Amino acid sequence: MEKKDKLIELDVLRAILCICVLLIHITAPLPGSFEKGTAGAIVSSYINASIKFAVPCFIAVSGFVMSYVYGKRTVAPYEFYRKRLPNIVFPYLVWSGVYTALLVYRGELSLDIKTALYNLSTGRAMYHLYFMVLLIGLYLLFPFLSSIYARYSPVVLTALLVAVNLVYFSVAEGVYSHVNPLKYIGFFATGMFMAKGYNQKKELLEKWRKPVVAIGIMLTIYYCISVYYSQYYNEMLPFYSATWLFYAIFSFFMYLALSSIIERNSGKSISVMTEISKESFVIYLSHPLLLILLGDLYPEGYSELLKAAFNTVGLALIYSVWIWMKRVRRVRSSA
Repeated sequence: MEKKDKLIELDVLRAILCICVLLIHITAPLPGSFEKGTAGAIVSSYINASIKFAVPCFIAVSGFVMSYVYGKRTVAPYEFYRKRLPNIVFPYLVWSGVYTALLVYRGELSLDIKTALYNLSTGRAMYHLYFMVLLIGLYLLFPFLSSIYARYSPVVLTALLVAVNLVYFSVAEGVYSHVNPLKYIGFFATGMFMAKGYNQKKELLEKWRKPVVAIGIMLTIYYCISVYYSQYYNEMLPFYSATWLFYAIFSFFMYLALSSIIERNSGKSISVMTEISKESFVIYLSHPLLLILLGDLYPEGYSELLKAAFNTVGLALIYSVWIWMKRVRRVRSSA
């Protein structure tokens, strides 16, 4: 396979997205702890909603990386699955087992085969594992999408897949709807699209950065307002699903451009972002476990806001030590 230049801005972007995922789950309980209409309700809801681009953007990064790595090569399905799927399937099975055992031990889940198989097939062993089932589905689709992208216009195909994503929102239902690849196919396709002739698209994104950011900010504001009304008034504002889709797509463009700027101007601090990027997969899989354990340490009777601060500091310390230990180990092994 042709060796590709490493894109440091993708490491920066992964690090940003990884941090945002942690903050999403840390701040998730906050909106429910305030009365509607209060400043606390508005601010906490808006903060949590404004970073919900992270998971869709992770999907876009996955599509980008695979398309960038394979380039114009024909992607043989069997070889691709043999090489790539174990890297997703085995960690998913292991961590599903870890979370199932933990919940059973804590008395929060009854241990029976039917429940275990249901949770395994739907990614419900823990609230974040749906992402792994979703990723498996997108990996299964990638060889065929790559073949189509090699034959037809990437612009047209991406537009069609984003349209498919929009249509899916209107028909999605059932226990597997949250892990159906069609729910995220627009993001995956956007990533694949950006990888095709990336250097030219990067220059174009830099040229049109201000309009992209302006549109992204407007979509973010409308999405945050929509989430707030959904949480507190049980109202769905017009174009809620479409807004989420385009808010996340424009967030991908915005933060990819931001990552390129950081990569060019941040010097040694890039190494920190690179280290977070390297460990982002482990961080994603393990952070709910740590949040549960930190929750057990947090004294009862204190506010959710203080708990969010406690969890933020706790995760920052734990993962900082983890990353430092991994880095020291690599240095020693290479000496």
